[in-house]
Amino acid sequence: MHRSFHFLRQIRPVVTSSRSPNLQTALGIAIRSSHNESDNLDYLSEQSQKTKNFAAEQNRRYHKLQKSLEPIKRIVLNEIGEHSQEGGCTVPESVGSHLYQYRYEDGANLPSLFRCRTPASYQPEKEWQGAKRRMTKVLDLVEEADETGFVSVDAISVTRDGRYLGFLKDASGEEFFDLHLRDQEESKEESLPDVSGFAWVKDKRGDRFVVYTTPDELMRPWRVCVHKVGSDADNDVTILEDHGPSNFLKIHLSKDGKYVFLNSNSKVSSEVHILYCDDPWNEPQLLLSRQQEIQYFVSHRHGKFYMVTNRCDGEYNIMYADAGSLPLQEEHLEVGSSSVYLKNYLHHS
Repeated sequence: MHRSFHFLRQIRPVVTSSRSPNLQTALGIAIRSSHNESDNLDYLSEQSQKTKNFAAEQNRRYHKLQKSLEPIKRIVLNEIGEHSQEGGCTVPESVGSHLYQYRYEDGANLPSLFRCRTPASYQPEKEWQGAKRRMTKVLDLVEEADETGFVSVDAISVTRDGRYLGFLKDASGEEFFDLHLRDQEESKEESLPDVSGFAWVKDKRGDRFVVYTTPDELMRPWRVCVHKVGSDADNDVTILEDHGPSNFLKIHLSKDGKYVFLNSNSKVSSEVHILYCDDPWNEPQLLLSRQQEIQYFVSHRHGKFYMVTNRCDGEYNIMYADAGSLPLQEEHLEVGSSSVYLKNYLHHS
């Protein structure tokens, strides 16, 4: 399961309170405050008067524009509110041995994550309301925001056995995220600073790890590291670095849990490495080397790699190759013209 919630700016209640505003209050505050915010231009104190006058004029134009957009913003925000009613919830999603559901509790403007064990012979269309009554809360985003009044949470992910919960959290508004890892059986939590993305893996001995990316000073994900859950972060191992300033490293776990794909993508090209989940300390293997103007988006199923690529005359289509010798060469790739290949890709992408 991979769900994302982005709360990228702080919305303060009108009345000072340790409790976050409810949804309707928050929408009203967002409308009223958006055109009252002002840049005091302190950082221009040593600039010329001409520069200061120009910046002040831009502020005036901004306020005028925001005021003119207020009716449109009210319509849009009210529509958001209609789709995010307090008490609203998602249909439970099955991940391994548990069902998970996001739910807005009364008075909360942020959702919480709930779960319960998946009932035997579970039929979602008939039993999800009953499952809702059996659920317990595992992540409260309102509580996460209580310390600073702000929270941005992304990439909430659980392990298939239900023991571990991970999520990225920014509590400052600076868009630098810490990775929080919770052991739900032993009520333990640890965190890793400055993480861009992550994936859970379990090695052949049954030990739990996370593979994660870290950003550089420009917030470009460029390094991949491995961390053993419960160990000192100083012992984490770097397994891949990409120094290309236009490349961004992104990781994702294949749905069969066999590989972690390490994707280095620019706007016009891709390079893909794979990491075997049962041996995360090993050096990643090159799957597809970079070629200018060629992009790959890879998944895996039943001993084959499936990919969406523009390798054939610049047009995107499905190609596949046996998961044998690496890296893959031109002669290994076949075009999947049948709908079965598209089905296989979509099922495990």
